[in-house]
Amino acid sequence: MGKLTCLVLFLVLALASSAAAQTVRAVVLPKYTLDDRALDASGLDASVSESLRRSGLRVVDLDSALRAQRMVLSDEVKSGRVPNELSVLNADVLLAVQLRCAQSAAKVLESKLQAVHCVIDSKVVSASSGDVLLAQSENLTGHGLNSQMAVQAVLDKRVPPWLTQVSTTWLAAWNGANDWTVDLVVSRISDRETGQGLSQRLAQLPGVSDARLVAYDHGLSKYALSGRGREQLSGLADAIDSDAILSLSVTYQTAHQLQAEFDFVKAYKQRVVAMSVIPRSSELYTAAPELMRSALMSLPYLDMAHTLPLLSSPEDARAMETRLRDKAKSLRVPLLLAAQLVPGETGWVATLKLIDTQVGRTLTAASAADTSSTLALGAAVRSFDERFREAIQAPSVRQRFGFDDLAHRLSNSARLAIQSFQLPERTAQAAPQAATLTLRNASQTPVRAAKLRVTSVDRELIAQPLPDVAPGATSQASVILDPGALGADGCALLTASIAYAAEGGFDHVETVVPWCSNTKRALTGPATAPKGYGESYTAALRKHAEGEWQEALAQYRKADQLYTNAQTKRGLGMVELDLGQAAAAERDLRAALSAERDALTEQQRAQVRHLLSRSHLALAQR
Repeated sequence: MGKLTCLVLFLVLALASSAAAQTVRAVVLPKYTLDDRALDASGLDASVSESLRRSGLRVVDLDSALRAQRMVLSDEVKSGRVPNELSVLNADVLLAVQLRCAQSAAKVLESKLQAVHCVIDSKVVSASSGDVLLAQSENLTGHGLNSQMAVQAVLDKRVPPWLTQVSTTWLAAWNGANDWTVDLVVSRISDRETGQGLSQRLAQLPGVSDARLVAYDHGLSKYALSGRGREQLSGLADAIDSDAILSLSVTYQTAHQLQAEFDFVKAYKQRVVAMSVIPRSSELYTAAPELMRSALMSLPYLDMAHTLPLLSSPEDARAMETRLRDKAKSLRVPLLLAAQLVPGETGWVATLKLIDTQVGRTLTAASAADTSSTLALGAAVRSFDERFREAIQAPSVRQRFGFDDLAHRLSNSARLAIQSFQLPERTAQAAPQAATLTLRNASQTPVRAAKLRVTSVDRELIAQPLPDVAPGATSQASVILDPGALGADGCALLTASIAYAAEGGFDHVETVVPWCSNTKRALTGPATAPKGYGESYTAALRKHAEGEWQEALAQYRKADQLYTNAQTKRGLGMVELDLGQAAAAERDLRAALSAERDALTEQQRAQVRHLLSRSHLALAQR
């Protein structure tokens, strides 16, 4: 009796889930033998592929997939990384189907037809958990003028409905198999204590039921995450990456493994007061505060408590340091950063010192010399950054710097996110229109006492409390907007800002969206600054840098009355914020963002947006 064996193996490579259905990519690997001879399997391939497509599965051509994978692996190796996925055969689900056939009759009822008897076996296994989703066998028969035609009849008439039934069954089982496990590897962890603190926060992510630190070695931590819910699994990387409390950035993702880096800036950001020291005779004297502020952008974990570094000469540096330390104590700011620029033998010498405001002790310092002040300051900043990052790895140093216990902060902080701010189509009619604000609480603690403010430049459109948001919940709030308050033409930038109670004070989140009508405003034409403007603006800059904020405010107002522009509005907002006039500061800072005359640079716009978040927090705490 001639024997015929067919083997079909499907490897389901990836799963993209949605609330309504599953879309599965499948690779078909056919094998077709007759009388121990391997024959062309294209017919078998076509029959199985078409059946899978009718069942809603997506069939991927293996040759094309392998070529694409080779290109991806080439890029990985060229960039110096060892690929975690060495083959497209890494799967989410394994579906094995074996069709074993044998000739059962050389003649059927004395006709020329031959008969074959086949047994088709299938097993579907979840690659992540090893759970068997389906195990099934069925007998199939076929007839033809020869054995090959009889098997083809099985493939054409019996296999397709069987495959449709099987696919429906195991996909339903897959949808019900919500348990999953994922390995997470995190680099740049300073110590084991921090690694353990991270595991507490990871366990609080949506869908995660358990997170264990399984290994720690020289700054590298490995976690085993387990949970339920396919939707939560598909969004796990985004949840980790967007969690400000976790302070992680996802760098690599596969079906069962994630890699992330610990974000130093998110974890160890601290408020500081800042001062710059430079000889009065230097041509850089009045520009030193802006130079210092630009340098601080390379130290993003140090956030200035005031808007501009104060300016001093070497002779007055000690008195300025004492004055600034007193200011820091009143603001509960633990650190003072002092930058000094002095001429050297062949150029400039820059020195940065980080000082404990309570006792006046220097915690970290760095110096550098170069031919120009900019190069010297840049080199000093880089050296300071290296020393600070190295020093902060020690728990005792972190405690001395006043950082909170990270494990406690990871497990208790609430975090609110604005998922969307959907605006209606803006019309010329003055009738109020409803917008929808969607919020997500990604923490395990309720978000309470949230206050919403919607503003456009210097106009407050909405100020209303928001209902509490339960842990892990999503909520929506209706916001009634009055288009008449914005004028009929052009685009308005609406800022939705939310301040809410968090452990240790308040937290803040905001989003900015444009709301445009069909017509645009004409641009304001160029203007020439009147006499007296330059003197007033220069005096305002000098008084601002010296910390004489009341005098600076008067000069900024005088300059703004003579020649209103983005720079005067920015200066007014900065000084008003330093003086605690948060409402006025927010009005002028927003005006600076929208002003077209003497428009802000991109760096200034970034600074102003940061200051706006501070003004909103100050208003929320009243």
